[in-house]
Amino acid sequence: MVEAKLEVRAIHKTFESADKPVLCDLNLSLSGGDSLAVIGPSGSGKSTLLNIIGTLDTPDQGALELSGRDPFSLDEPDLARFRNNAVGFVFQDHHLLPQYSVMENVLLPVLAFGNVNDTFLARAKSLLDRVGLGHRLDYRPEKLSGGERQRTALARAQIMNPPLLLADEPTGNLDGETAQQAGDLLLELHREANNILIVVTHSEALAARMQQCMRLVDGRLEPVAPVG
Repeated sequence: MVEAKLEVRAIHKTFESADKPVLCDLNLSLSGGDSLAVIGPSGSGKSTLLNIIGTLDTPDQGALELSGRDPFSLDEPDLARFRNNAVGFVFQDHHLLPQYSVMENVLLPVLAFGNVNDTFLARAKSLLDRVGLGHRLDYRPEKLSGGERQRTALARAQIMNPPLLLADEPTGNLDGETAQQAGDLLLELHREANNILIVVTHSEALAARMQQCMRLVDGRLEPVAPVG
């Protein structure tokens, strides 16, 4: 894995339907091992911020540097490859492909730009063992519980060993105990990889487990003081 370093400088983002910027002069700096929760009301721009950091969207102004590279200077094919290798995504919905097995779903980022070799097969098996699904490699998503699907998505997000892991409401569709287990695995995999973890969440319990918590207010990130 390349060095995990994220720099976001003076990011602005406006939508035509909005009467003010969604993101305004937003700055952020994180390194490997850092974990950050971003909280705020619905519609405050949290998912927009995550999409820009993950290079799924572009800012109107400002700069982003990930692992020493400016992804927005790349052409679309190179940007897609960079994103695939450098960013792992976990969403509220697992986004597993129903026609593929658990193992095949985890290997999708590998298949997107190359061929699966023995190293990736072993890594996929190791990750699925790590999330407690080593006995379900050939299962289709329909045969899994909600928690098992999200654990598969966690393994897929780590298959390329990315320096940046982004999670948008990763426990939002899970009940209390299952959400706790998914949060445990998310943090454990992050710590083992020593990557950067950014979580957008409405869960106070999950937010409290991150090293830092920031609230998105009027387009800017403001630190949230620890409770107690």
